[in-house]
Amino acid sequence: MVRLVKSFFHHLRKDGICKTTGIVLKWAAVRMPSFWEDTKWRLGYRRNPFVVTVPPEIDFPGIRRQLEELDIAVHSIWANPDEYHNYIEAAHYPLDYYGGGQYKGCFFEEKALQHFMSIKCLGINSSDVVIDVAALNSPFSDIVRQLYKCTVYKLDLTYPPGIHAERIGGDAIAVPLPDGSVSKLVLHCSFEHFESERDIIFLKEANRLLCKNGKLCILPIYFCQFDFSLTDPFVDHRGIQWKRGEKIVYMRNFHNRFARFYSPQSFKKRIVNNMGSLNLEMFYLENNEEIDKTIMLKFIALFEKH
Repeated sequence: MVRLVKSFFHHLRKDGICKTTGIVLKWAAVRMPSFWEDTKWRLGYRRNPFVVTVPPEIDFPGIRRQLEELDIAVHSIWANPDEYHNYIEAAHYPLDYYGGGQYKGCFFEEKALQHFMSIKCLGINSSDVVIDVAALNSPFSDIVRQLYKCTVYKLDLTYPPGIHAERIGGDAIAVPLPDGSVSKLVLHCSFEHFESERDIIFLKEANRLLCKNGKLCILPIYFCQFDFSLTDPFVDHRGIQWKRGEKIVYMRNFHNRFARFYSPQSFKKRIVNNMGSLNLEMFYLENNEEIDKTIMLKFIALFEKH
């Protein structure tokens, strides 16, 4: 505060009242929203004993045991570091996608490993018709098209409605493609954002879209010992149908309005019990930290239509 006052009088002597007032107003326009957000976060959330702002520690081995106790088999899987690095070299990620792998951190390793593991689990080949669901600005579809010479669509709500070349603008629960016209569906770090009953409804749509022996890969599946939803308190929450008694964790700078964490019990109730013609293989990535210490990918769900 003292430095601000000194700076104000310095500019006042140097630049006069008009220019100094302009400088103050520009500073306020930038800083005041942040100040009020900081204050609201500290008083309304961080120091509020009735609000949870720290996500729980997740016991991954314990969750695996719970899944197996519920008769959901979980298979160990490993990411081969040499194959992964060969994939990165061949993929040529653009620099505007989390730095394109040129810089450590920035979530690139997390995203790239998800792409690598989904390709491995799906077994993509040149005869496939693939949809990258909730793709937004991901280069995954371009990479797969380049490496495997197959048909790849990217689907997102933010695209103009309808089918425009390789882009499909629309909702993942109502894709404008014929029954049985797709052989591979993949969701990277997006299924958790399906609000309300949309995770269950999407499974019905996947059943419709997939041809016989077609596959759906969802990664990661976010688990916790209990159900909870993660949200940013400073984004638009209009339209979210929170359930009575639902555990909500508020995380500043999360920049998303909703992310679902399943307990093993709710995963069985919501997903396993609503698979329709799909069979599930659940995988547990054993060596995520061998690729990079920051990677959180552990559980991968692979469905196949019988």
